[in-house]
Amino acid sequence: RNRAADEPGERTTLDAELTRLLAQSPRRRAVDVRLGTGSRDALSKLGYVEGAEIDEAAEPSTLADPKSMTDVYMGATRARALLRAGQNAAALALVAPLVQKSPQSGHLWEIQGKAQLALNQGAEAVRSMERALATSPNDTLRLCLLGDALAAAGRVDDALAKYRRALELDPRDAQNEGHLGMLLARTGKLPEALPHFQRHVVLVPMSAHARTTLAP
Repeated sequence: RNRAADEPGERTTLDAELTRLLAQSPRRRAVDVRLGTGSRDALSKLGYVEGAEIDEAAEPSTLADPKSMTDVYMGATRARALLRAGQNAAALALVAPLVQKSPQSGHLWEIQGKAQLALNQGAEAVRSMERALATSPNDTLRLCLLGDALAAAGRVDDALAKYRRALELDPRDAQNEGHLGMLLARTGKLPEALPHFQRHVVLVPMSAHARTTLAP
């Protein structure tokens, strides 16, 4: 039964009552919610901001509709899985067009940089990791990855500076201690490398790799 058609008077009464209730209800003001850098980084580490980080300074009109970014989210997840499986060329091929679609995503630049680094594309990895780090300048993992890329590109001093900056931000970052020590050792600075190897062992005493670097 179509009551709206059969009882137009009742429909009119209901419409009027709904309009009255709406007019009496408190208006909610839309609020532009913006995450600070610390909050965004924390959410990113939990995996909530996977493939489309938002630049806090971006104009709302330039931001993509999340509903149109499903392929970016799914692609980022698959690319990470390919990296874990050692399929670096496939990961790079998958993520390259996604970076063009969502260039504000530090996660996508990081994935691309990791794949390029694994494929010995040092200069390209540097560019990708610089873009990734620009979205989160105090991310110690990205600082370490940029250091790795710079080292692969032959820019030793710049790489050392990134590792040291990461350790300033997080003195308990074992990965950066190890990478800094290894690069110093490879460049013949063994006395300078030794304290970093020792610190690496202190931070991760069960790590076979950390102990191997101290082996005579």
